[in-house]
Amino acid sequence: ASVALDASGYGGANGGANCPGTLTVRENIATPLTYCYEITNTGSTLLSNLVLSDLSGFTTNITSLASGQVLAFFRETIITGDVANVINVTGDVPGGGQVSSNREVLVDAAQQCPVTCFIASDVANPGGPDRLYQFNITNGVSSLVGIIQPDPPSPPDANCIEALTFALPQIGNISPLLYSVDAGPTCGTGPGTLKQGFLGTIDWDPSNAIPDGRWTPRPFPIGTGTGVFGRVNLNNVDGLDFDATQDGILYAVQRTDAPGVPDILFQIDATTGQVVSNAFGFGFDYIGITPVTNGTGQVLADVDDLAIGTFDGVMYGIANASGTFDELVLIDKFTGSTLGNCPLLAPNGITRFQDMEGMSFDPIRGELYGSSGTAGGTTANSLFKINILPPILPGDPPLGQTTLIGPIPGTGDYEGSDCFLVTPDAVSTIEGVVFWD
Repeated sequence: ASVALDASGYGGANGGANCPGTLTVRENIATPLTYCYEITNTGSTLLSNLVLSDLSGFTTNITSLASGQVLAFFRETIITGDVANVINVTGDVPGGGQVSSNREVLVDAAQQCPVTCFIASDVANPGGPDRLYQFNITNGVSSLVGIIQPDPPSPPDANCIEALTFALPQIGNISPLLYSVDAGPTCGTGPGTLKQGFLGTIDWDPSNAIPDGRWTPRPFPIGTGTGVFGRVNLNNVDGLDFDATQDGILYAVQRTDAPGVPDILFQIDATTGQVVSNAFGFGFDYIGITPVTNGTGQVLADVDDLAIGTFDGVMYGIANASGTFDELVLIDKFTGSTLGNCPLLAPNGITRFQDMEGMSFDPIRGELYGSSGTAGGTTANSLFKINILPPILPGDPPLGQTTLIGPIPGTGDYEGSDCFLVTPDAVSTIEGVVFWD
């Protein structure tokens, strides 16, 4: 009894049309990869309970394979880095014992993955119209995506976009939704403090029929939430991010602007646009975020944005006092407690950063980026990388130090940002589907 395995791969995803591939695949990280498999029963007896597996954790079962039978299939996945992927197949022999065969496919992902950050400019709040810009971190090129306009052109207006986040990428979806919140007591729909906040999506993909920048609200306003500070109209959202480690929960932070009342954390249903009821226990739609005190004794109760770690689920926030004395904070997303904080520093590593208003993680490398607003002085209206690693060796940058990526074009107050892999067929997942010929 014996079995033979032929395995190969190629860059791209086209239903296995290029199978068999090659033993070495050289493509960009975060682009599609197809594995090709061919299993042959080269013995004279029936093989049963065959199992094919590889180093990525992929496993598939094959009930049986008759003598001389050949089974060919393929699997589409995503390149996440360099790997010497050893693929192995085993099968049971009648009467006891096993046969096996293996093959190695080398994936060389040496090319750099371009990451683009999208930043919303809140122009002349509440006058608008707001604008969406994109900034390619790899080559430093930035440009206007489009004017953010409501679709249909009726209230809610979309003149107070202050938070952005991409939906979690899924295999086969190269254009995930870009969520945003139109918020603020001076914007929205309704009189005075009754004005409502709306979750919506912004079209950013030039291949879509909808004009770039078109903003489409979800069916319902975010509404009001109940918690320790009573019922709050959730109409002033300053932070927004999905949590990949919690099945895609969408977290948001509300600016309260009330003396003695900290900003609050809540969840939004991305389908309906409404606040999630009882997200933190019965009767608690939201929780307060504990203010931090900086080194000079100043209490920082404002949280300007959220960013949740791509791989570890840690929630980061920007705490400040109306855009000054910025601190990078860790937030317990279940209790609202702050688990730690450090000064957010200018690129010189000494001066305290002012007016960081947007923050997001690179979905592949897990690096943290931030965008500044108009009150940032010499660091105003620009994109930065934020160091979240404590120094270990002499010369390492201090925790919280920023590195300038470049200025953002145009005018306005850059309030929200999020980053994504904007490349052909680029997604950030390692899940795959097996197709049988």
